[in-house]
Amino acid sequence: MAIPMAAHVNGLLATMGRYGLIHGDGHGDGHGAERLLIHCEAGLGRAPALGLVALMAMGMDAMAAVEAMAKAVPEASPNRLVLRHAEAILGQAIVAHAQLCMDLQAWTCWCSGQGGGAAGGGGRSPMRASLAR
Repeated sequence: MAIPMAAHVNGLLATMGRYGLIHGDGHGDGHGAERLLIHCEAGLGRAPALGLVALMAMGMDAMAAVEAMAKAVPEASPNRLVLRHAEAILGQAIVAHAQLCMDLQAWTCWCSGQGGGAAGGGGRSPMRASLAR
C-alpha cells in the first residue's frame, strides 16, 4: 500500500481533465464520459477520498459530495491524508465536512441499531448487498 501523496490527487485531476470531466478547467464540458472507476484495495479509505475529489472537480460542493459518498458507501471512511492533499490542491475545506458527516452517520446508525457506517456493526451497504445477490 502506497502512502497517499499530492501526486495521487494531481494524477486523478489530470486524468479527469483529459477526459473532459472537470468543469471550468478549459479541457471540456464535463460530459466526456458517463462513469469513472476509482478503486483501492478495500474500497473504504483511499477510493472514497479520491471519489470525493472527483465529485468536487466535477462541480459538486464539499458537503454535497460527502453526503453523496456517505449515502452510496455508508461504511466508507475517506482517507484523511488524501483529503488534506485535496484541500491544498482544490483550495476547499473537505476534512471537516467528511468528519462531521461520518460522526452524524455513526450516531444515526448506532441510535437506530442498523450497524454499519463508522460505528461498525457489520452492516452491508446497499451497493455491496446488491453485488452479493
